[in-house]
Amino acid sequence: MNWDAIGAMGEIVGAFAVVVSLVYLAIQIRRQSNESRAAAMQEIAVGFRESIASFSSSELTELFVKAKTDVELLSEKEKFQLITSSARALRLWEEAYLVHEKGRLEEDLWIPIVNQLSALMDHAGVKYVWKMRKEFYNEKFRKFVDGLETTDYKI
Repeated sequence: MNWDAIGAMGEIVGAFAVVVSLVYLAIQIRRQSNESRAAAMQEIAVGFRESIASFSSSELTELFVKAKTDVELLSEKEKFQLITSSARALRLWEEAYLVHEKGRLEEDLWIPIVNQLSALMDHAGVKYVWKMRKEFYNEKFRKFVDGLETTDYKI
């Protein structure tokens, strides 16, 4: 065997090693992307569970039931509580929207989130907060919410 043949064999082995490395890298990137998507979905789901749980306190429950019909019936303290609790929930929807826009939130979770948001945006208290504070949110999210068809909010 001459040196040219040995060199050619080395190049073939080297090319094969590069191909194997690229395949391995592609598999790792795909796995990492899937894990990142799963982590984002888990984080959003936890946030929604915590947000919903906060509304189950008797004080917030009473406030949201009262605000459903007329925000003007609320005291200044109650309006502040409405604004802060609604803003917390809206911020979570904004985060979910942005994560979905980046392709990290699957439709199986996104569709129910949108359905819940479209019902919530029919609530007089949430409409009040949105009208008052929407400039605090991402422009794309504002356009999304403003273009959303609302559904009947039911308690």
